[in-house]
Amino acid sequence: MPALTTHTAPRTDVDFAVPLDRAYGVQRATEAIFGAQLKHGLCDVSGVLATVCNNQRATLLGRGASGKVYGFDYGGHRFALKTVLAGVALDAVKPSEAKLLVSEARIGAFLTRAFVASARCPNFVALLAYETSEFVSTSSKGVLRPHELRADHACVQLSEVFTAGTAVCLKKAHPDPPGVRTEETSPLADERTAFSLIAQTLVAIYCMSVCGVVHNDLDMRNVLAHRTAQRTLLYELPLSEEQRADAVTGRVTRPTQLRVRTHGLLFGVCDFGVASHTLWEASSGDPRIAQTADANGQNGSLYQWYFGGGDDDGDDDGDDADAAKPTRDREFVPRNAEGAAVLLMVAPDGTPVEALRYEANNFERDVAYFLSHVHHRAEHVNEPASRRVAAFALAVLREFDLTGRLSSAEQILVVLRRVLTREFAEQHFGAATAADFFAPTLDDHDDAAAPHVYRLPSEAEGWLMRAELCEQLDREPSLQELTRVVASREYLSTEA
Repeated sequence: MPALTTHTAPRTDVDFAVPLDRAYGVQRATEAIFGAQLKHGLCDVSGVLATVCNNQRATLLGRGASGKVYGFDYGGHRFALKTVLAGVALDAVKPSEAKLLVSEARIGAFLTRAFVASARCPNFVALLAYETSEFVSTSSKGVLRPHELRADHACVQLSEVFTAGTAVCLKKAHPDPPGVRTEETSPLADERTAFSLIAQTLVAIYCMSVCGVVHNDLDMRNVLAHRTAQRTLLYELPLSEEQRADAVTGRVTRPTQLRVRTHGLLFGVCDFGVASHTLWEASSGDPRIAQTADANGQNGSLYQWYFGGGDDDGDDDGDDADAAKPTRDREFVPRNAEGAAVLLMVAPDGTPVEALRYEANNFERDVAYFLSHVHHRAEHVNEPASRRVAAFALAVLREFDLTGRLSSAEQILVVLRRVLTREFAEQHFGAATAADFFAPTLDDHDDAAAPHVYRLPSEAEGWLMRAELCEQLDREPSLQELTRVVASREYLSTEA
């Protein structure tokens, strides 16, 4: 592979909560990399990202079931690099395996284009580019080096970096002074930050449900934080059924606006490694959903795909070559018999239950798993405020336990209108504290400049979005393909 020369530009810090700056930053962030790609004639060469990253100093940002995530600087920007292995050699990749290999990247790319780059919702970590290749980057003594996979194939993903840690543990805003060591903090220790975290993540869950995306692993580790000077996030919710009826009759109606204070932090959902898509499942395109899905439930099939045991060594002797896996016929955790906490994904011993093991449908799973984790972690934070946060998370979870189960994004939106209000928050935090969760409306003569309005999509828009994403997920990918997620027309390898 040809060597690339790094041209370091002056670093520009982009405030992710300022949508136009962020959209521009998403565009500019990959110009250095794709400019290098075109300059060195790498359009048809596998391993472009590994080549570009060569000799870059890297730090380990995190690790998961599918591999490690490294952070590095290039062209004045900060990037995160994640490699997902196919588990099969290049010449043995089946079409269904190839689709599944890039499904995480395609879902992330779609959410980036539909919400982040179009400034409709800021609460996702933007995916900037991805590549299918036998060449990946590995870290040797803190420096990235290209590595050729001899018996495997990979999807390499490049994304932006949220710098303030995860929703589990926030990084320090400023380095400790010499001789002083302060502890990193949980956002659940402060009621204002905790409410902002819950509100921002629930908005992201609604946006995913409109598109038909189910994260399937939305605990607090997969919600990242980024410090921002922007004080308010202003979301415009789609018209309710009553408001739509008023519009038909000619009565003047105004969309509901949600003005959430950030308290210095923007939260974004990341890591769609086990995500699924409702329309892709229904069309039998998702290879993980077995024919026995009706017997075990859709989440049961996904659990068996990722965690199932049984006779995996193929000799029909009942001997599992990987004894660490739970058996396939292990019973799924039943719905809690107590109506007050029917969606609380917590086992009798008090530990959270994996989202795919719990008997919950596509619309319940992300809401229940995230709020269950907030409730569980808040109960274990030794702060008086965290106990109120735990009670609030449980109360919100009860509101999602609808008669007949959650069955649409519209129902999620109805609950959001109810729980993300000052009146509902006052019941758990008191009037004085709850007043600090929300920014004043323009009618209250707010002196601050009006922030950007994030116009969330309606259920009707969602039908088109679901169809578009399903078509992308079902398209057979090339196994030597580099894609820039948001690009100008001059780049051909793009999903603009």
